[in-house]
Amino acid sequence: MKHPIFSISLIAFVFVLTSFAPPAKFKYTSTEGNFSITFPADYETANKDTEDFTSVETQSSFEDQLYFVSCSTHKMEISEHESLAATSLESFNEAMGGRITQQSTWSIKKHKGLQADIEIPSDNIRAKYRVVLIGQFQYQVVVMSESSKWNQVNADKFINSFKLKK
Repeated sequence: MKHPIFSISLIAFVFVLTSFAPPAKFKYTSTEGNFSITFPADYETANKDTEDFTSVETQSSFEDQLYFVSCSTHKMEISEHESLAATSLESFNEAMGGRITQQSTWSIKKHKGLQADIEIPSDNIRAKYRVVLIGQFQYQVVVMSESSKWNQVNADKFINSFKLKK
């Protein structure tokens, strides 16, 4: 009689302990771009080469939300980083058919970029977009999902996990 009670108690105890275990994290580290970021789920990476730049794009999907980071290395010498960040934000917003609802400076190690909240009414999508240019590198961090499925906590964890190594 004591044996089944012990077994049930042990199973319940293990269940309670694993219920509070932190979710798995998938850290992505770019040696070329000297940064890391933690995705909430397994990710895929693709390389793009153009005449003007090479880009590494990494993305993941978790609970109906898309998580994306890219690092582009520009082949030509670039300057005016802040104005290029503004151009990047405008291009992203225009390509998505969005409307910027909030925009502010995104500072990374004394380098100024931009961050914005974007609504895409035609598809009922919400996005957070960040961009900064440092030297020849352009970093973009994006989270997108349907407005009704938006998870602010997960979006913030992903975006705030972006770390430059230098």
